[in-house]
Amino acid sequence: MALHSCDRTLALIPLLVQNSLVLPRRRVEGATGCPTVNIGYPTRLPLPDAAEAVARELRARLPGGGDAFAVTHSMGGVILRLVGDMADGGGVTWRGAVMLGPPNRGSSLARALAGGPLGDLFRFLFGEAACALGETNVEWPLPRGPVGIIAGTKNLYPSLSSLVSNTFGLLKGPNDGTVCVSETRLEGMEHDFCTCHEGHALLQHNQEVFMLVVKFLESASFT
Repeated sequence: MALHSCDRTLALIPLLVQNSLVLPRRRVEGATGCPTVNIGYPTRLPLPDAAEAVARELRARLPGGGDAFAVTHSMGGVILRLVGDMADGGGVTWRGAVMLGPPNRGSSLARALAGGPLGDLFRFLFGEAACALGETNVEWPLPRGPVGIIAGTKNLYPSLSSLVSNTFGLLKGPNDGTVCVSETRLEGMEHDFCTCHEGHALLQHNQEVFMLVVKFLESASFT
């Protein structure tokens, strides 16, 4: 049975709800036939508080609970891991996720910026939650599977993080201008994985990514 069976809700968890959608909601609903909710979170709060905000929104938007599948972008993947570890999972039963460019192993870019001369500016612009991604030896709860991860490999494109990371050489190895490909992988559980030649902020708008997400929802695999 497809992961997106119609009795499940797709929860889209973007980086910034005010100016960013994980995927076009109507296109997702049209491709899957599932009800879809778009839920953002405040990056200025500490990570646990941001996760609580998402959980409250989930409970309010989905008062009947039920099964849910998440599509996340960037830090939204970490938020999902924290929400999924709550006693009630944020009011739903998680049945899997697709994560776009998630900093599952922390962020070397956040570590370099938050701990450097521009640390105060980074904190002001991106908030406490983003700073937490730069902490060493980060450990977050594993998400409910199956999980698919799509990592970007286009490191130079028009964005602030791409400009900074390339100018100062802050990211090592393949990356999307914000997160290294190696940082997207999940430790401690099996997951499907693929890459797309796209920049971090544009992953959620890429047609290839959209088709890969729909494919995973249909078969729990990108292939």
